[in-house]
Amino acid sequence: MKRYCYSRWDGTQEPFRLSEEDIMDRFVQHLMDTGEIRMSLAKLLRDGFQTGEGVRIKGLNQLRRELEEIRKQWFETYAMDPAAQELKERLEKIVREELSEVSRHFQREYQRLAGKGERAREELETLFNDETARELFLKNLPSPVSRAIGELENYDFLSETARREYDELREMLEDIKRFEEMMRNYGDMFQGKIEPKLERALEIARDLERLENLLDPLTKGDMQRVNMDDLKEFLGVQGFVSLGALKQVVEKLVDAGYLSTEGGGLDLTPRGIRKVGERALRDIYLGLKEDLIGGHQANKGGQGELRPEQVKPYQFGDPLMLDVVGTIKNAILRDPGKRPVRLHPDDLLVYDMEERPRSSTALLLDMSLSMTFGDKFSAMKKVAIALDHLIR
Repeated sequence: MKRYCYSRWDGTQEPFRLSEEDIMDRFVQHLMDTGEIRMSLAKLLRDGFQTGEGVRIKGLNQLRRELEEIRKQWFETYAMDPAAQELKERLEKIVREELSEVSRHFQREYQRLAGKGERAREELETLFNDETARELFLKNLPSPVSRAIGELENYDFLSETARREYDELREMLEDIKRFEEMMRNYGDMFQGKIEPKLERALEIARDLERLENLLDPLTKGDMQRVNMDDLKEFLGVQGFVSLGALKQVVEKLVDAGYLSTEGGGLDLTPRGIRKVGERALRDIYLGLKEDLIGGHQANKGGQGELRPEQVKPYQFGDPLMLDVVGTIKNAILRDPGKRPVRLHPDDLLVYDMEERPRSSTALLLDMSLSMTFGDKFSAMKKVAIALDHLIR
């Protein structure tokens, strides 16, 4: 009796057994279509497959589409222009506060030094030049906000309030750069009604960057570059498990002896070739209809092989391979007690024969352009491979 134990999945348990046969069956289907090993593997990884246990392994295309759907939902949910305006206003507030403090500082110093002689005039001139330089610098900060924050890094603030607010923005500089990049690339696509505060908008920018970092390798088929933790967070356990299974595809086929990586390439092994033929033959037989009778008439029988476990009544033309014991027994039972025993043609039993005719099989292939319509080339290749497997 089977016993099953259930527990919460923590990422360490194996959720299902990934069968090499399941992978190979699906790979062979693609191989029939493409004829190229690498192209077939790439299509298998893009499309995914279903295990013998009924577990759906999502392909790279489906994982990518689900991530794109998440991104689309963000675009339809949020409006980012208010957050961008908030960021700009926070910088403008810092600049206004600092300009006000510069003006107050100059007025205080002017009142202190006014009427105190030549030396005081020189100090006032220096203060005036300093005020002018500060105002010119603050009023001509570059765009975007991230560049302005960088320019202010070495600025000696006179206002403690402005310095404190600037330090808060400075700590968010990397997030601000990421937010500005998001607005350059997708600003017009945010058409939702929710207007997040700046801090939340920066979080969305971080999440969008992580999502883009998943989309890029999935689009290029570079599974090793995918951050599995981020994938699990966005797509849940099923997406995490699916990509983990896809990463094992080539390794499973090589370990099972279907593919070889000798010489740095990918080639079918003899076992893999036999599997391709077996699958092609199976597909053809599964497609046969029971009500159709094939035409396999032959005018000549082949060399027979005796089947001693089966006998039958003799019919004219059968090889006279008599079952002597059975024949005499029939004669005795037909006329019991009569001596001598006399044989009658109806008493004859012969061993059944299995005919083994020899034949040559030729396959005529139409290579004209019309074969490309309706995917006839794939069917042609399948028939050729199936016949080869059947004959061998």
